[in-house]
Amino acid sequence: MSERVVVHLPPMPQPKDFGLDAKTPAGSPAADRYEKALEVWERVVDGIARRIGKKR
Repeated sequence: MSERVVVHLPPMPQPKDFGLDAKTPAGSPAADRYEKALEVWERVVDGIARRIGKKR
């Protein structure tokens, strides 16, 4: 029997939350903020995954 682990991950940042659409230039401040938010989100999710892996 395998142990079931329920993990609540923070929601992934969405472009629309930063006012981005297909016409937004790549170097805009909003695009930079979105990219930074994605990096932080990835770091958090990776940390959660590592902690779960250590417990098994």
